[in-house]
Amino acid sequence: MGKLHDKTVKKLIKEKPSVRHADGNGLYLMTPKRGDAYWMLRYTTLATKLRREYTIGKVDDWSLADARDEAAKLRLAIKREGADPVQERQKVNQNPFKTLNDLYADYYELRKREIASHHKEKSLYEREVAWRIGKVELEKIGSSQISVKQAGFAVKAG
Repeated sequence: MGKLHDKTVKKLIKEKPSVRHADGNGLYLMTPKRGDAYWMLRYTTLATKLRREYTIGKVDDWSLADARDEAAKLRLAIKREGADPVQERQKVNQNPFKTLNDLYADYYELRKREIASHHKEKSLYEREVAWRIGKVELEKIGSSQISVKQAGFAVKAG
């Protein structure tokens, strides 16, 4: 059972000291001087043995019970699967584009508003690039697949 209670949480938030209040099992109530109070989980990664801090969410959005449940799920994933919640969140927030085709689709939407010849660009992309590496994940595309030539660019099938 945790050390904090709902009434205690409300009192600590009103006081607004810039402090971290331990609930137990790595769950903390963070009450910064500026900004909203939030729940934070401290944990150690299994692979690198690093201490990490993961923000679960704001106190306005997460009750004490919900924060405890989420912390328990995260600790279980860390222990059983070797997960690193901070690293996983960074991966999710890093890039919304999975493949080169995803990236080009976004680019094309911008270009078709800017120039009249956007159809020619799309045709060139489909003819020279899309069928070769368009479905390849962006992480796997490197300079070995793409080379610049005098007449434009060439895509090497990889």
